[in-house]
Amino acid sequence: MKKSNIQPLGEVLKNYVKTLKYAGKLNEVKLINKWEDIIGKTIARNTTKIYIKDHILHIYIRSSIIRNELMYIKTALLGKVNEVLENEHVREIVLH
Repeated sequence: MKKSNIQPLGEVLKNYVKTLKYAGKLNEVKLINKWEDIIGKTIARNTTKIYIKDHILHIYIRSSIIRNELMYIKTALLGKVNEVLENEHVREIVLH
């Protein structure tokens, strides 16, 4: 007997996560884990808090100088973040 409803495990898990609405939290964890790779060690060390809420990435930076520098590259940073998350999950970045 041939089963017609066979799906790859990865696809089943993706659908399960989407159904439970955990995708946002998983993206946030993925972003936190990759933050140093995205932004570099110096800025990562000066980042005190990072989270995603309502498709807005909130980044808390200790140094006002670094915060001002990040303002100039927000568009490029947004592209890198969405590339790491493999979707257009983040629509805006707010620096605190």
